[in-house]
Parts: sequence; C-alpha cells; structure tokens
Amino acid sequence: MARIDLVTEVLTLFKDEDMLAFFQFQRKLESGKLVQGLCKVAKSKSDPAKMNYFSIDFIVDSPESAVRQGFDSVISRLENIGARRYMREAEAVTLYPGSTVGSGTYIRHADVIMAGRLGSSRLFVDASLRPALENACGLKCEEPVWWEDIKDIAPAGAQQPHKTSLIDRLRQSLKL
Repeated sequence: MARIDLVTEVLTLFKDEDMLAFFQFQRKLESGKLVQGLCKVAKSKSDPAKMNYFSIDFIVDSPESAVRQGFDSVISRLENIGARRYMREAEAVTLYPGSTVGSGTYIRHADVIMAGRLGSSRLFVDASLRPALENACGLKCEEPVWWEDIKDIAPAGAQQPHKTSLIDRLRQSLKL
C-alpha cells in the first residue's frame, strides 16, 4: 500500500480556497492538558459577491480523544460569544464536526459568514477573529503569517520525515 503524504492531502483540500494566513495557538484545558495547533484562514476562490465568508480551519495534533473533546468545548464558544461580541461584522459562525486524520491530527472547520461584502482580510483576522479566539475561547494566538508575504514555500512534493506530526510538517513546509 502506498504511503499517504498528509501534508499534500491537507494542501489539496485547500485548493479551492485562497489561503490568507496561518497562526499558531495554544490553551491549557480544564483537564490541565495543553492543546496547541495551527489556525488557517482562507476565503473562497469563487466570486466574492456570492461567497461572502471566511473559512477557518483549526489543526490540532493530539491522539487523545479527551483533548479533542476539550478543544471542541472551547472552540464552540466561537459560535455564540465570539460572533456576538468580537465579530460584529459576521452574520453567523458555523462550526462543522471535527475529523481525525492519520494517527491523531484533528481538524475542525468553521465558516464565518459576513453580513456584507468581504472587507480587508488582515483587518478581519487582527481586529475580529483573533480577539474572538483569545477572549471568547481563551486561546493564546501568535502573530499571523500572511500567505502573500511568504516567499519560499517548499515544493508540494518535497520529502518530509514520516515520524513528524502533521502540524510540524505544515510548519516546516510553510517555514513557520
């Protein structure tokens, strides 16, 4: 059986989106466990007049179901508290069920539907999304790395060590 390169698979999933930014996050859960990962922000490549939403993916490396459940509990606050208090330009936040890839990489997707046309991506991430994640969800968010600012990305077929986690390989591919 051929080995599946998870980085390539994840990047393939994102091909219909214009990637905007990545940033790292972490939070200590009520259980005392630390959850950390990457947040990817994108928008649809479709006509922005028809597709007025930002696509958010949370990528967490954890083989423990308790950590994934704890993260789900924390991130669910984005739908109500985060949208109402910190993302006033958002009409709705829709969280989708998470999925586990490989041996413990957990991906949770959300769409932030905007009330009007998509404005500045940087303004949305810096003034709305990150404050919502930090204040409503209690995540500690690092500064974003803007996709358009990255000059040298590893080629899609670059060989990655197979013992590293998906998050580590994404960080390495994106030079984070």
